[in-house]
Amino acid sequence: MARLIIVSNRLPMSLHAKADGTYALSQNVGGLATAIGPYHKSHHDCLWVGWSGIDPKTRSKEEIDKISDEFVSNRCIPVFLDQAEIDGYYAGYSNDTLWPLFHDFAHEAKFDSSTWKVYQEVNQKFADTMADMVNPDDTVWIQDYHLMLLPALLRARFPKLKIGWFLHIPFPSPEIFHQLPNGKDLLEGLMGADLLGFHTEDFCMNFLASVRSLLHTEVDKDGRIPVQNGNSQRFVTVDAFPIGIDYGLYRRNAHSSLAQAMRHGIEAVSGKRTRRVSTSLTAESEAAVEAGETWSTYTEDDLSEVRLAQSAAAKRGTKGNKVVVVSVSRLDYTKGLPERLRAFDLMLSRYPEWVGHVTYYLLATPSREDVETYRQLKDQVDQLVGEINGKYSLLSWTPIHYITRSLPIKPVCGIYTAGDVALVTPLRDGMNLVAKEYLASRDGRDGALVLSDECGAARELTDAFIVNPYDTEAVCEALHSALEIGSGEAKRRNAECRPA
Repeated sequence: MARLIIVSNRLPMSLHAKADGTYALSQNVGGLATAIGPYHKSHHDCLWVGWSGIDPKTRSKEEIDKISDEFVSNRCIPVFLDQAEIDGYYAGYSNDTLWPLFHDFAHEAKFDSSTWKVYQEVNQKFADTMADMVNPDDTVWIQDYHLMLLPALLRARFPKLKIGWFLHIPFPSPEIFHQLPNGKDLLEGLMGADLLGFHTEDFCMNFLASVRSLLHTEVDKDGRIPVQNGNSQRFVTVDAFPIGIDYGLYRRNAHSSLAQAMRHGIEAVSGKRTRRVSTSLTAESEAAVEAGETWSTYTEDDLSEVRLAQSAAAKRGTKGNKVVVVSVSRLDYTKGLPERLRAFDLMLSRYPEWVGHVTYYLLATPSREDVETYRQLKDQVDQLVGEINGKYSLLSWTPIHYITRSLPIKPVCGIYTAGDVALVTPLRDGMNLVAKEYLASRDGRDGALVLSDECGAARELTDAFIVNPYDTEAVCEALHSALEIGSGEAKRRNAECRPA
């Protein structure tokens, strides 16, 4: 029977040891598992090959056999990589070289011949793992930049095998790709596939331009690349396939009790669910009046906080108009967190009537905490959050609630449903599924999306507030417009963004 075999760096499940010495698997969260995991779960003719997360040098052969059996029982085929292989292939070449270069951060890329060698060896290990399990009529679907050599390695062993490869991040311009010392080898590795997929037409064009330049190969009018296969010729097709999410999964989870509890908690903290007419913000504004009458030794600057409270209460009233902005992102330099925080800061400065009335929930999942660049980014974000909260906070209100941990899908859906506005402004992204997850959790209801034009999702979600993430003033104005939008207009925009 023909099967679909998905291959990725990491399996969609993680292993946990139980007290009785047995093992259990739990579903991973993240872009790839979110996008493809539901298909694997529901199709019993589908296998998934990937790294197990287990270092074989730390386990006995008996333990490795038990772990393998547990994965196989869930249609997952584990690849075991030791720490040196992970350091060279994953942390090294994949994430220190390819990740920054493909996201147009070439100045962050590290070129190390030793990590390239490990990358080659691990791609070969994946091919060796698959050698005894692949049937001639199977279809192999390889994922992402970690395994760019694998298509050619499999083609050498299985000349008739149907092979596809999909890139989940951007493909850079040929000028940037040419900076990669092993770029030609990577392109030749991909020529083993029958079909190469990218998120957008722009990424396809970048890839084809690199093929013409480095492989000196012409591309036909249908976007096919001719490849000589012995005495015969075959073609590699290149096309755009914008990736989506399981819309129903997010819609259902948004209505779960845990998601609703998260939503209600956020609304209570931000003041949206209070029934009191005389709120603490009202009391603070009243204190400003009293202070102005009795604290004759205070200067104008000394009263800035209470005057802001008084101004905000007067302009927007105290019975409502509380709104929540949300962002869900990895703490990665490609996501534009400092830039969006500066835009939020500018909005509070330019439109002080929002002070006390808009609360920003920023969920930033830590990433690669052992890497100096990422530690510096976290320090920068921490400092900006502290500065903004120090500048604008009132006794009754804190502008930014900053969460730095990973959360499961139900609490994340609760954050989405609480958000009147989602601020999704990466500096560079292949697709960005957060934007789609937000809209699915809202499911056609109101709520506004401010979206970077530097991600693939902007090509599809054209009724969002599309911005240049580097333009602080433009993001500020788009955020203000999104906060001001009426419920009817928000629903209309979101309806246009829903899947047909």
